Formats: sequence, C-alpha cells, structure tokens
Amino acid sequence: MRAKDIMTTPAVCVRPSTPIAEVAAILAQRGFCAVPVIDDDDQLVGLVTETDLIRERFGLHPQPPTSGRDRPPKTMAAQVMTSPVEFVRPEATLSALAKCMISGRRRSMPVVEGSVVVGMVTRRDVVETMARSDDMILTGVRKGLERAGLRQRWLVRVQAGVVHLFGDTDLKHQQEATLVAESVPGVIRVTVTGPPRTGLMGPKPMSSAGRRPYAALRVAETHR
Repeated sequence: MRAKDIMTTPAVCVRPSTPIAEVAAILAQRGFCAVPVIDDDDQLVGLVTETDLIRERFGLHPQPPTSGRDRPPKTMAAQVMTSPVEFVRPEATLSALAKCMISGRRRSMPVVEGSVVVGMVTRRDVVETMARSDDMILTGVRKGLERAGLRQRWLVRVQAGVVHLFGDTDLKHQQEATLVAESVPGVIRVTVTGPPRTGLMGPKPMSSAGRRPYAALRVAETHR
C-alpha cells in the first residue's frame, strides 16, 4: 500500500490569516490532529497541530520572553504553525511513511503531489491497515492477480502484512504483480523472487509452537 491508498482526501486546509479559534474548531469538529496551512498560491507553508494550539493557549513555550512586558497574544495560524513542514508523496510506501512518522514523532503528515496538498495521512490510518489478517490480504492479492490475468504465474505467501511473490522472472511481469499486490489494503511491502525452491509448493511450514506462520496460496505455475 501507499500513502495515496490510505490518506484522507480532499485535504482540509487553512490560510496563514485564518483565526486560531477557527483552526481549533476545524480540529475539534472533524477529529483531526493537524491541518495544513497553504498560501495564496496553494503552496504548503506550514502545519498547525493540536500541540501548537495547546502550547500557545497555555503559554507552554520552551523559551518564555525575558522582558517584563507580556507577550501579545497570537491570533492567526501563521503565528503558531510549525514550519517548514515534512510531507510525503502519494507514492510513498506504507513502510516509508511509518518510518517517517515514528522517527519524527509525527501523528499526521500532509500528502503533496507536485506542489498541491492532496490529502492527509495519520497514524490511525496506518494502524487501521493492521486490522486485516494475513489470510484477508492473501485473498485480496489472489483476486487482484486473477483480475490482472497473472494468477498462474505466481505462488503467493503473506507474513505479518508482507507479501512474498515467487514465480515469473520476467521484469515486466514482476513489476505488474508488485503493483497489484501493493494496492491491496493491509500490505506493508512486497518482495519478488524467481520460481520457488523445491518444497515451497508443499504444506505450509510449522513454527516451533505448532502454528503456521504463513498464509499461503498454492497455484499451478507455468514458468517462462
């Protein structure tokens, strides 16, 4: 799966001049944790998060003003937004997106195509993909390969959301199968190798605890 498959679209954006109260209302009413800020040319210039609003409202700034005068209140999105903003492209893989979120401690990220914000993706969006079992993913991959006329070329295995394709050595066919598998909800990433080794067409391997760690699909294969 890719960012474009799980993002919320169209993206709800605000302008730099949008009042903070209005931004807070958007987050509260829509259940968002952040909203992109775009300029008059629709370019992404910032991101207002729940943390930004709470920090401003309660004066929780890392470096409070040292002068004796009170700091004037901030009233617009431009004054509290986080900038510059990290974003991902629509074609970003789920694993790359998750890595970016965790390493940067981000709860949500804008998805930008060209220079336009086309969606938002959150940690919850990523977590929801984890609710699909390997068997459900396997069924989805099988149906996708059937629709694409590729089923007879591949043996498919799924483990913890990772799809393993064994079969055709033709690069074009491998790319086509990868695109099909990546489009299935819940897929973390896809690996492709040549024909399966002897024994892979037999029963699914058992773990030391007696459980079958793989969901597997056996298919009659015609290798070219």
